[in-house]
Amino acid sequence: MKKAPSEIDPKENPDLACLQSIIFDDERSPEEQAKTYKDEGNDYFKEKDYEKAVISYTEGLKKKCSDPDLNVVLYTNRAAAQYYLGNFRSALNDVTAARKLKPCHLKAIVRGALCHLELKNFAEAVNWCDEGLQIDAKEKKLLEMRVKADKLKKKQI
Repeated sequence: MKKAPSEIDPKENPDLACLQSIIFDDERSPEEQAKTYKDEGNDYFKEKDYEKAVISYTEGLKKKCSDPDLNVVLYTNRAAAQYYLGNFRSALNDVTAARKLKPCHLKAIVRGALCHLELKNFAEAVNWCDEGLQIDAKEKKLLEMRVKADKLKKKQI
């Protein structure tokens, strides 16, 4: 099977329903469940099904697992999916949440700068780029974005 059906009918696909109940078993630890949702979201993301990816990452976050690194990945991945859906404000909220857990998370900073660019918050985009460049002064995306944001900021004035 290349693609899972969107709705699994236990009568039509008893094997799939059984597998799904094992995968999403509430008896597993919140960390295991969150990781399963993260992996599922990653699969949807690879298929460019960003809506389903957002749902999976959200479900992972709802598990309230105690692993901050896993939660940071769930937030930044959901931010990426939101970004591709054009939900820049939601994406920005997610990277901000990720940075509260891990302030130096470079992916969150890059995605935050991208969101600010899309939202035409050019001064904020420059700030996020500068913060990221303090962590990695050679980060190509941040260097390019900073130049672009700075030019746009000057045009805005």
